[in-house]
Amino acid sequence: MAKRRMLATSIIESDVFCTLSPSSQALYLHLVMNADDDGIVDKWKSLLRYLRIRQPHLQPLIDTGLVIAIDGDLLLISDWLIHNKIRLDKYNEGRYKDRLGTLLMHKGGRYFKASENFFAPQDN
Repeated sequence: MAKRRMLATSIIESDVFCTLSPSSQALYLHLVMNADDDGIVDKWKSLLRYLRIRQPHLQPLIDTGLVIAIDGDLLLISDWLIHNKIRLDKYNEGRYKDRLGTLLMHKGGRYFKASENFFAPQDN
């Protein structure tokens, strides 16, 4: 896993993010920091315990689309490619990359489930 991660101010300073509780915001930041190079977090339950944040604080992240739950045991940062552009020579393929096959990507770089209707802000 990388030792450095970037955060896009377009996400972190958005109205959607700023209306989240401080616990949900902190959880999101830690999820980004602990994601693999594909944006997948497999140890999110350990992060909850470490941060002393209860699981209900994860639900607003899922409801707002900032995080996607994959098969109940993995989380994906939906704006991963907006936050982090990893050079190919630095990229380490994660062991869960095959689980991204069920997702689509908006032209702006955001992942979403094929079963969901995706509306970009300019489409509303």
